[in-house]
Amino acid sequence: MIARVGHLSEVGSVDHAAFDPIFYLHHCNVDRILAFWEHTYDKFWLGDGYYEKAGDGTVIPWRQPRGSWGEEDNAEITQKSPLRPYRNGKGEYWTSLQARFVKDENKYKHGYTYPEIVAVVDGETRKVDLDDPRPADDDQVRLCKAVLQAHFGLTKPGAGKVDLGDQANDPFPNYRRFFLSIKLVEYAFNGSYLLELVYGGRVVATFAVFARSDSTQCAACQGRMEDGGFVGSSLDIPDDVVEAVVDAHMDELLGLQPSQRLGRIAGAVKKDIRVQLVDAGGQLLADTVGTSARASVDQGDKPLEESITPEIKLMASRAFVGMGSNRSATGEIEFGEPDEFGDYVEDKWRKVEMPAAEGEILVGDFE
Repeated sequence: MIARVGHLSEVGSVDHAAFDPIFYLHHCNVDRILAFWEHTYDKFWLGDGYYEKAGDGTVIPWRQPRGSWGEEDNAEITQKSPLRPYRNGKGEYWTSLQARFVKDENKYKHGYTYPEIVAVVDGETRKVDLDDPRPADDDQVRLCKAVLQAHFGLTKPGAGKVDLGDQANDPFPNYRRFFLSIKLVEYAFNGSYLLELVYGGRVVATFAVFARSDSTQCAACQGRMEDGGFVGSSLDIPDDVVEAVVDAHMDELLGLQPSQRLGRIAGAVKKDIRVQLVDAGGQLLADTVGTSARASVDQGDKPLEESITPEIKLMASRAFVGMGSNRSATGEIEFGEPDEFGDYVEDKWRKVEMPAAEGEILVGDFE
C-alpha cells in the first residue's frame, strides 16, 4: 500500500513516509490485523530461538545479521530483547514479550484495543473479540480463522469451469488457487519498487518492495545490499482473472484429456498475464522480452542484471473446508500442498530505460 500510493505523496519514501498521515492509518490497520492474528494463533511465537527440523532438539537463538542502529553485529535476539527506542510507563524499554498481546490479562496494559470483528460464516453470525479468552483448542482456532477469512474477503470458491478430473465429492471440484512464489532483491532499483501482474491492459495484482535509496541507506541497509538481501512472499492471482484466461482458451482445453488441462491452464496463465517491475511512481523499470506494451528491443533496452533478476514460480493449490476434531465443517478454508509449474518468466528480463507513457496501464480491479 505504501509503495502504491507513494507517487502521490512522501509515503513512498522510506525516509519520509512517517511525515504522511496515511502512514499512521496504514500502520494502525497493520497493528489491528496483527492483534487479531495473535489472538487466534497465540501458540506461534518467537520464544528464545528455533529448532532445526533434522537437529538434536537444541534451541538455536535468533540473530540480527550485521546488526542495526540499536543492535550489535550478529546480536542474539530473544522475546526479552529491548525494543529501542520505545519505553513503557516505567521508563524501561518495551520487549516483544510485553508488547505481544493488545489485551494481556496478567501484567501489561497498552492503553488501546480494537473493535470486535463480526462476519457471517455458513449462514451464522459469529465474532472474534479481543476481550474474549483466546482460543483454547484447535476447533476454536478454526472458527476464529473462518470469521477473519470472511471479514477480509476470502470467500468460498465455486467449482471450476472445466473438468480437471477431480472427484465429484471434492469440496470445490476442478477449482485451483493460482499464486506466485516470489523472491525479489531488496536493493535492486535505488528505492522502493513493485512487481505488477498485467492482464488485458490492467494491473490485476501487485507486490511491493519498500527500500531505501542508495544515498540514504544505513549501515544495516548497506550490509543487506552487499549480502544480496531479498524479500520473499507469495502473490495470489485473482480468481476472476484466471477464469478469464480459461474462457479465452476454452476450445483448446476442451480438446484435451482432463488430466492434461491443468498444465495447459498454467501455460496460458504464464502467456496471457504478463509481469513487470515499476518504481513507486509507476514508471516502468523492467519487463520480459516479447511482452512489453511500452518498449521494444530496437529501442536499446539492456538485459536486466542477473544479480537483481526476480525469481518467480507459478503454483496452484486445491481448496478444502476445514474440519474440526469431530469431523464437522468449521467454515474455515484451507489450501493443500501446491503443484508447481516452474518459472513464471520463461523469456529474458530486460531493463527499460525510457519514460513510461502515461495512461497505458490502468491500475485497478480486473473487470
